[in-house]
Amino acid sequence: MRRRDFVILLAGAMGGRPSAVRAQQKTMPVIGFLGSTSRGAPFVAAFLEGLAETGYVEGQNAAIEYRWAEGSYDRLPALAAELVKRGVDVIVTQGGIPPTRAALVDAVVKEAERIGYREMRLDTLPSMVGAIALYRKLGFEPIEPITTLP
Repeated sequence: MRRRDFVILLAGAMGGRPSAVRAQQKTMPVIGFLGSTSRGAPFVAAFLEGLAETGYVEGQNAAIEYRWAEGSYDRLPALAAELVKRGVDVIVTQGGIPPTRAALVDAVVKEAERIGYREMRLDTLPSMVGAIALYRKLGFEPIEPITTLP
């Protein structure tokens, strides 16, 4: 991959998709949600509420592909690769321990390179200093935000 960037903004967004994937017109954006626990966790409701605050409602103008590790952190890289293969527009992650997070980002980068991504952008909040440090350690460089929150 020629370029690795991260943007201080949301959490886990990816861009720079191959032209064949970009050419497919979607009726609504598809969000990949990768959780380390199970669907019943309370953070899903908070995520959906925050998404609605930005104007997106699951099933109305956004689709969400959920993948759950059910506490088996070793499953996260394969689940992340599955979301990349599905061509989701954004991957949002939840949970995990630091070594697992690094393995997860590494798995997503490798799968993206394998299928032809030219660049990748990872978005995060300024308060997520651990994620920012991890992205820098893995070779990503800061860039200007793609969008800003209202």
